[in-house]
Amino acid sequence: MESLVAGVTQEPIRPLHPTSPIRIPIRITPGRPGFSRIACGDAAHPLDATGALRAQLALAFVLENILGLPQCIAYGMQLANVEVKTDVAMACALAMESTLCFLGMDARIDPTNKESDHD
Repeated sequence: MESLVAGVTQEPIRPLHPTSPIRIPIRITPGRPGFSRIACGDAAHPLDATGALRAQLALAFVLENILGLPQCIAYGMQLANVEVKTDVAMACALAMESTLCFLGMDARIDPTNKESDHD
């Protein structure tokens, strides 16, 4: 792979789990009136300790520094759990999904939620 800097080669990003990637679900559910709750990860799709730490650090960066959302303590096996205005919930979920996918994780917005339909 070519690099923009002379003499430096870039290695392609490899998935964390190349043989059996663990899917990380992102769900959008109703919250208070006018708000939606976005939850990322669950007990049915656990990550190993290293993967969970990488995901939590990346999500904290996206939520706090880019979207300006305070990262709340996630319960159970969740990696993140935030409440946002309903009109920006999909954009926030997409930012979370793309960040985790960039790290080589298989993150997907759960299509079974009515609020997460973005076709």
